[in-house]
Amino acid sequence: MQPNMSKNSAKPRFLVTVLPVLAACAMSEPQANTEEIAQSFDALRTAWVAGDAEAIWSFYEEDVVRLPARGPIVRGLAVIREGMVRSREQTDVFFDDIGEPAIRRSGDLAVTYSTYEERRVSKASGEVARQVGQWLLVWRRQADGSWKVSISTWTIEERE
Repeated sequence: MQPNMSKNSAKPRFLVTVLPVLAACAMSEPQANTEEIAQSFDALRTAWVAGDAEAIWSFYEEDVVRLPARGPIVRGLAVIREGMVRSREQTDVFFDDIGEPAIRRSGDLAVTYSTYEERRVSKASGEVARQVGQWLLVWRRQADGSWKVSISTWTIEERE
């Protein structure tokens, strides 16, 4: 059973979750050292906008942790993928804007964050729900030098 959370209670949870990570990356490395992360994010954004689930998941670690705006913490790529499949059976999601990410990096960890706007269209009724919010991804450099998401979180504010 999910706790009853108001729209405003997600913001403090988001800040409590995000502030320690941002503090750890506060001394960001020079811009040249964030280019790999920017390229990885751009490719992930392209997959999100296209709705290409297989491409999306290639940017996530197998043991990724998701801190949803609503509901309990979700651990593991397989569990997250199953949830997305169930959700997409009922709803189409369209990202209208994912925002330009701010990037902070410290060694083998990096953080990207920004805002988003999306539409969720019910397949059964055609009803459209608009959402806006903030998102944050924690990236970790892999042994092969690539960057993958190890933690993701976001806020949700409903729009009429």
